[in-house]
Amino acid sequence: MVTKADILAFCPPSLWLYGATSFPFEARIADQLCALRPYLSVITIEDAGHNVHQDEAAAVNQAAFTF
Repeated sequence: MVTKADILAFCPPSLWLYGATSFPFEARIADQLCALRPYLSVITIEDAGHNVHQDEAAAVNQAAFTF
Protein backbone atom coordinates (compact mmCIF):
# COMPACT_ATOMS: atom_id res chain seq x y z
CA MET A 1 0.00 0.00 0.00
CA VAL A 2 1.25 3.48 -0.82
CA THR A 3 1.28 5.72 2.22
CA LYS A 4 1.18 9.49 2.57
CA ALA A 5 4.87 9.34 3.56
CA ASP A 6 5.66 7.46 0.34
CA ILE A 7 3.95 10.13 -1.73
CA LEU A 8 5.69 12.95 0.12
CA ALA A 9 9.09 11.31 -0.31
CA PHE A 10 8.69 11.01 -4.08
CA CYS A 11 9.11 14.53 -5.50
CA PRO A 12 9.83 14.56 -9.24
CA PRO A 13 8.57 17.46 -11.36
CA SER A 14 5.05 16.44 -12.29
CA LEU A 15 2.30 17.69 -14.56
CA TRP A 16 -1.28 16.52 -14.06
CA LEU A 17 -3.60 17.13 -17.01
CA TYR A 18 -7.27 16.36 -17.09
CA GLY A 19 -10.28 17.36 -19.14
CA ALA A 20 -12.84 19.75 -17.74
CA THR A 21 -15.65 17.39 -18.79
CA SER A 22 -13.92 14.26 -17.55
CA PHE A 23 -15.03 12.07 -14.68
CA PRO A 24 -15.62 14.12 -11.51
CA PHE A 25 -13.24 11.95 -9.48
CA GLU A 26 -10.26 13.20 -11.53
CA ALA A 27 -10.65 16.73 -10.15
CA ARG A 28 -10.91 15.31 -6.63
CA ILE A 29 -7.75 13.27 -7.16
CA ALA A 30 -5.95 16.38 -8.41
CA ASP A 31 -7.08 18.32 -5.33
CA GLN A 32 -5.83 15.57 -3.01
CA LEU A 33 -2.49 15.32 -4.81
CA CYS A 34 -2.01 19.10 -4.63
CA ALA A 35 -2.70 19.02 -0.91
CA LEU A 36 0.10 16.46 -0.50
CA ARG A 37 2.41 17.85 -3.18
CA PRO A 38 1.97 21.63 -3.50
CA TYR A 39 4.59 21.83 -6.26
CA LEU A 40 2.46 19.65 -8.56
CA SER A 41 1.42 21.48 -11.71
CA VAL A 42 -2.23 20.86 -12.56
CA ILE A 43 -3.85 22.00 -15.79
CA THR A 44 -7.50 21.55 -16.66
CA ILE A 45 -8.02 21.37 -20.40
CA GLU A 46 -11.33 22.95 -21.44
CA ASP A 47 -13.51 21.13 -23.97
CA ALA A 48 -11.83 17.81 -23.16
CA GLY A 49 -13.02 14.69 -21.41
CA HIS A 50 -11.27 11.61 -20.06
CA ASN A 51 -9.26 11.19 -23.28
CA VAL A 52 -7.84 14.67 -22.98
CA HIS A 53 -4.88 13.84 -25.24
CA GLN A 54 -7.27 12.89 -28.03
CA ASP A 55 -9.93 15.55 -27.41
CA GLU A 56 -7.52 18.51 -27.27
CA ALA A 57 -4.16 17.28 -28.54
CA ALA A 58 -2.83 20.76 -29.31
CA ALA A 59 -3.60 22.01 -25.79
CA VAL A 60 -1.99 18.93 -24.23
CA ASN A 61 1.11 19.36 -26.40
CA GLN A 62 1.39 23.04 -25.51
CA ALA A 63 1.05 22.27 -21.79
CA ALA A 64 3.71 19.55 -21.99
CA PHE A 65 6.16 21.70 -23.97
CA THR A 66 5.66 24.65 -21.62
CA PHE A 67 6.16 22.44 -18.58
